[in-house]
Amino acid sequence: MSEFSASYVVRDEKILARAIAMIRGNWQAMAASAHPMVVHLSTEAAARSQEQNRRYWALLADIAASAWVDGKQFSKDAWHAHFVGLLLPKIEGPHGEMFPVSTTTLTVREFAHYMGAVEACAATELALELA
Repeated sequence: MSEFSASYVVRDEKILARAIAMIRGNWQAMAASAHPMVVHLSTEAAARSQEQNRRYWALLADIAASAWVDGKQFSKDAWHAHFVGLLLPKIEGPHGEMFPVSTTTLTVREFAHYMGAVEACAATELALELA
């Protein structure tokens, strides 16, 4: 079965009816095919801002320019992968493997917390004083 994903922002009865119809129309077939549907309910939250994204990549660029580990320096992309794997929660992949969530899925608040954790790691583990 291919990957299934659907999201509904329930703002009125019409959207609610579509969401319920999608669940009713598909849950049995998915359960029978050993790929049961997962329904996750949450409040809508604003995704991270463009300003946060620019600040994050500037922070990673500062770390890449300043940090040395075992006589080596690493790119901002390598630091991004390192911190994502170290600091973000994991989700299960299709074969049971675990992957960190993407920073693009974080809300403004979650991303601010994540950037604070990156800065704390840079200070404590890499002994960097970043502006």
